[in-house]
Amino acid sequence: MSKMVFLVLGILFLSFSNAEKFQGAVNQENGLAFLAKFCFDVNHEDDVRATVGRFQLSLASSINTSDMGDTYVMMYDDQIESWPAIYENVQNLECTEIRERAKNFAAGDAHKVNWVKQSDDSYTFVARGFGIGQNIRPRWWYFALVNCGTDLQDVTFEAHAWQTQSSNWEMEFGVNEQGLNTLNLVFFFFYFVFMVIHTYGTRKLGKQLEFTHPLVRLFYIIVLLQSLVVTSRMLHYGIFAQNGWGVPELQKFAEVAEIFVRVGFLVILMLLAKGWTINPGQIEGKKWILLFSSLFLFADIAILFYTYAIKNPAETEIPTGLKFLLYLMLVLWFIWSFWFAATIYTSWSKEDNPVKKGLFNKLAVIYFPWIFGLPFITVMQFALDPWVREKVVASLSLLLSTAGYSFLSYLLWPTRAEEYFTISAPDTMTSGVDNYEQL
Repeated sequence: MSKMVFLVLGILFLSFSNAEKFQGAVNQENGLAFLAKFCFDVNHEDDVRATVGRFQLSLASSINTSDMGDTYVMMYDDQIESWPAIYENVQNLECTEIRERAKNFAAGDAHKVNWVKQSDDSYTFVARGFGIGQNIRPRWWYFALVNCGTDLQDVTFEAHAWQTQSSNWEMEFGVNEQGLNTLNLVFFFFYFVFMVIHTYGTRKLGKQLEFTHPLVRLFYIIVLLQSLVVTSRMLHYGIFAQNGWGVPELQKFAEVAEIFVRVGFLVILMLLAKGWTINPGQIEGKKWILLFSSLFLFADIAILFYTYAIKNPAETEIPTGLKFLLYLMLVLWFIWSFWFAATIYTSWSKEDNPVKKGLFNKLAVIYFPWIFGLPFITVMQFALDPWVREKVVASLSLLLSTAGYSFLSYLLWPTRAEEYFTISAPDTMTSGVDNYEQL
């Protein structure tokens, strides 16, 4: 398992973050070279001509650019006749038509690249800022270079997009991410307090029982990892708010760690539904739990890998490959949800102890809707507008996950843990397989 974690982290860290500061090499197709995209907010001022954001671009080339003089910085938005029409048909369009669909086409040579020769014989171009205006709704804007006469060779770029009507805390973020910095800051303080309280409760329970059961230890690791996930995102988005880049490695670590947290918690819930630590006896179906949890793990990792390593940021819709993976994850979620419901009902119906029966009731009432809430979030990705999809999904996912972890922490508090769970120290004088040894 540890080798898989490092492998996934290694693969993901090879790619650049698609941040609000961008850099890379120019790749051209049919005269068009996509550079970056950014989701600008709608105009909130009385003046309808007020800009909502700006885009800054610098280009560099180590070769003579005299034959690249007819290069233009073109700006497209997400209206159907603009970038979507370009991206889906770039190979079937004339280069001149690609230019004509840009929102700044009428400006003519105002957005032409004027190369400047430097003392080291390199060539550069710097545009201090193109203004963006819009009054109907937030929109994705796509920035590209177009040269209909020659190929753009050995050209690199650095770009920066920002909001002009937002506060300093929010200006570096596209509308699709605005608020995530505040969300993770708030939850950082929550998890700091949560971690302190849960650590105190875990230590007190261990002293009380003179033993720390695997359930308690495994759940503690899950809470600790989730706290690191929130802390990493808080640091990434906090730094992002200052420099427009953040710490991409922290963001990617959070994504990978969250996968293992989610799968680990689902395994705990299914084991509890089967009566682990609640009823004595052998747990059945452990191989099926291992199989489905592995499928969850690989599907989640595949989605993450596709997002970072395969998905083209120029795409205007969720790509087919990613849709397939999301639908696959949805099917796995529903299978797991109904399996969990059937399992916990069976355990509840066989239970005679009123306290244990009440515990199965609590687990069913809280976690059956909780497990169904996560596939609901997957469905939302297809229904939500693209300029709010990312932050709504991230917010709901964090809220749901936190609620689930908090409730199990409540059940494992020292004053009630022994009432619900059989997690005391093993009796070395008894024979057979005890509850805590079944894994």
